[in-house]
Amino acid sequence: MISVIIPVYNVEKYLRQCLDSVVNQTLQDIEIICVNDGSTDSSLQILEEYAQNDSRIKIINKSNSGYGASMNVGLDNATGEYIGIVEPDDFIGLDMYENLYKLASNNNLDFVKGSFYNYKSYPKESFDLNRCFADSQICNKIIKPNLYAIAFNMGASIWSAIYKKEFLLKNDIRFLETSGASFQDTSFWVKVFLSADRAMFIDKVYNYYRIDNENSSVKSNSKIFCICDEMHELEKRYADNKEFMTIINSLKIETYTWNYERLDKKGRKQFKPIYLKELAPIIKTNDYISTIAREYSIKTFKEVKCGSNILQKIFSIKNSKDKSHKIITIAGLRLKFKKQK
Repeated sequence: MISVIIPVYNVEKYLRQCLDSVVNQTLQDIEIICVNDGSTDSSLQILEEYAQNDSRIKIINKSNSGYGASMNVGLDNATGEYIGIVEPDDFIGLDMYENLYKLASNNNLDFVKGSFYNYKSYPKESFDLNRCFADSQICNKIIKPNLYAIAFNMGASIWSAIYKKEFLLKNDIRFLETSGASFQDTSFWVKVFLSADRAMFIDKVYNYYRIDNENSSVKSNSKIFCICDEMHELEKRYADNKEFMTIINSLKIETYTWNYERLDKKGRKQFKPIYLKELAPIIKTNDYISTIAREYSIKTFKEVKCGSNILQKIFSIKNSKDKSHKIITIAGLRLKFKKQK
């Protein structure tokens, strides 16, 4: 059996399409755990309507505490052999879980992961295919993911897979519950990839990942430092594993650069000091894998750093070494002022 977890928060516009794709799966032996995270729109009423007509649906109501907490509640209540995840503004192919479960159970997999479409319904319906390592050395065969750097280029997309529940429990793989945070799938998928012994990436397409939801966290300028919490969690967990830390460093370059570029001018200004401070030692020591940390991301970091250095040369204020003076630099002219006692 598969336990399908759906974390729900104010998604009345898309929820019916999502639920229709789950309740009509060709695999009937599923439980559908809907965790309502304190929705204030009609999401709960929609869930209750569907639950009346399908005994496989279990609704868990809780006060609003975020995605990570909702997912952990779902994991704690799951009774299936495997775990599936469906975002409430996405939808899935009707044969997804039947096909993934056959592969997973027949091959005793820790997880199996498929491909997906980036989906838009507005202004007109469009499907942008995101293939899962098609024609690569790791596609459609059983592998140990942490032995292949290319495996970490897929990005999170945790909803395009199913995971053996026993594997998640054994490796203590859960979600961060940082209050008000986003991107809490990041540390989850890295832990999965680093821990798995038997996994498959297949190029079959099952998920429709909606990218035109204006309420998505990716579009929020208020979630500036959430990705830092995710990466710091991984650094803490794997601090004593040099090989894994090199992978995490590589992912940090990618995720921090992605985060910097998604923000507007004001958000970039706030994130910039952390971006430069935390990536500088990694890039300086070359402690990263170039096939994970792309040349583009390294170039972006260097451009941001160069711009910062130029600005400091034009204008900066700092203490002298003995802290007895303030040194002000204006357009290359250095002025030294003794501090008032």
